[in-house]
Amino acid sequence: MPTYEPLYVDGKRDKARRYVNPSTGEIISRRQYIKIKEGVSPESKAYARYLAGKAPKGVTARKYEQRIPTYEPLYVDGKRDKARRFINPSTGEIISRRQHIKITEGASPESKAYARYLAGKAPKGITATKYEQRLKRKAEKRAEELITEPTIKEKWGWKEVPKEPRGYYQLQGRYKFRNTRTGEFVSATGYSTATKRKRQGKELQILREQAINHGKAQLDGYEWVLVGIEYEVWLKW
Repeated sequence: MPTYEPLYVDGKRDKARRYVNPSTGEIISRRQYIKIKEGVSPESKAYARYLAGKAPKGVTARKYEQRIPTYEPLYVDGKRDKARRFINPSTGEIISRRQHIKITEGASPESKAYARYLAGKAPKGITATKYEQRLKRKAEKRAEELITEPTIKEKWGWKEVPKEPRGYYQLQGRYKFRNTRTGEFVSATGYSTATKRKRQGKELQILREQAINHGKAQLDGYEWVLVGIEYEVWLKW
């Protein structure tokens, strides 16, 4: 699992309270950091506290409740379903216990187990180990897909070309994301940090990850995954 540290800009804590991966330069939002470290979103945590009677039903918990459908335990011939499935009484939809946990708590049982291990609250069991291996495979697959890099065009970041350019390059990209919960597709523009020269290979991937995460941070929620790159350009400053 990647390590993230608080992001500082000019020696001061970032106003948006974002975090950065010191190895890759990847920047994530505070909400993303909470979900990675704890396995649940801030909204689902607020709702869980309300259900447990530990907090009143505030605005965050109320909005989260409106987003999720209502499910009840499934009974067959008057007995609780052996697989402990749940049913939506309005639509008749039947879901597994795992799906019910993911919908009501905002995280899968595997990610929760891994979050407990990272927090030192539980040993690294089979579930946490398998989840960690899955994350590594996803990262390796994504790295392999990006080995062949397309030629990225460049343009001036200024409306008018300056007489004395500063000599910096910044990656700008338009990225397409899909919401894994709703299936919705959305595009967002993101930017990397500025560098003295255009980058290639792994260094380019670091800047791309920054631009992707910058674009993703503009979207509401954590369920967004990258599905495509619409375009990328080098902005000259």
